[in-house]
Amino acid sequence: MVWAGVSGGGEPLAGLAARVERCLADAGFPPEERSFSPHVTLGRVREPRRNPELAAAIDAAATRRFGERSVSAISLMRSDLSPRGARYTELLSVPLG
Repeated sequence: MVWAGVSGGGEPLAGLAARVERCLADAGFPPEERSFSPHVTLGRVREPRRNPELAAAIDAAATRRFGERSVSAISLMRSDLSPRGARYTELLSVPLG
């Protein structure tokens, strides 16, 4: 997965993630084993090492600052993975602020 981490505003997002986790636990879903890391998914790559130019570009951008962006809503997305790639469906969008 290629993603950009979120630095500003990470604490409120972590609080929201914890609330969602508690609600899901109440509904019988097991808790996530990985710790929450606020991020934006930019894309998925099956085997970046098979493409040396892509792997080099990903490595070069690993510590790059991409700037700032205001977010007006959070969407709950469904991700269906298949051999042809991922298909995303928005299940719910909640406005912020």
